[in-house]
Amino acid sequence: MPSPKPGFHAEGLVAHIETQLAVDQRWEIGGPEYRHFKEEASLGKYRTALDELERLVVMRLFELSKLSLSGTGYKLRQQLGKALQRRSDAIRNAINRYNTQAAALNPPRSKISWKDIADYGFVAEFDLLRYSRNDIRSSAWSKPGHREATTKFFKLCQAREEITRLNVEVRRLRTAIHDEERHMLTVIQKLQVSDPHLGCELQCQHRSRAAINAMHCYRLNRIESLTGFSGVRGVGVRADRAADHGQPNDLADISPTIDTEDTDIEAIDREEINTLTEDMADFLQSIID
Repeated sequence: MPSPKPGFHAEGLVAHIETQLAVDQRWEIGGPEYRHFKEEASLGKYRTALDELERLVVMRLFELSKLSLSGTGYKLRQQLGKALQRRSDAIRNAINRYNTQAAALNPPRSKISWKDIADYGFVAEFDLLRYSRNDIRSSAWSKPGHREATTKFFKLCQAREEITRLNVEVRRLRTAIHDEERHMLTVIQKLQVSDPHLGCELQCQHRSRAAINAMHCYRLNRIESLTGFSGVRGVGVRADRAADHGQPNDLADISPTIDTEDTDIEAIDREEINTLTEDMADFLQSIID
């Protein structure tokens, strides 16, 4: 008995399905239905290649971020390095598959190279998302120029808030250094009479702290000398002492105010900075000696 021809049962099944679906005319190669579903099949393969490439790239980015963590040990770094090497080889193969499927589309999608993938430093920079399942290339936010302009706009808004906040913090730090210096000197003078040993120890600690405060004052002076500085220069008054001095608590308000300090306060401030600088020099000289 002769064996059935290959595909006999498949052809019979196809004929049965065509009868059930009332298909009068089969698709012909080059027909509209044939071309449509051929493009859908090519697009499906392209999406699969894209998803695989995106998965590998994201995993590589996370491994790179973990490799730079301070708590990562030597052995773990070695393992991550080997994993990155294997991941790089897998990404190269995925890039080749992606480029093959991208060229088969109509119209063909742009190809990518290993350099494009290696330049990605954050997940947000994974620009392949604009070739995802939902074609968003026509959206305004998908344009690189629009995204960069939006990012700079929000950074500018945040910078203005930071400037307002720092205008307050700069004067608060200067006021804290000023008040601490006066308080320390007063306490040291009292201890030199009541407890000379403790006063001598506190004076040594004060020299060390004065050296650090002198560096802070130097940086504060540079900040206040910047072009466009909108804060209040000079020493302010602490909130718990504002009532005693009969002055409003301008340090509690985050908005910039007009500098009402007189020249005497500024002169005292300059003299204090010079004193702190001399103390720092004496402290460093004592270490050298």
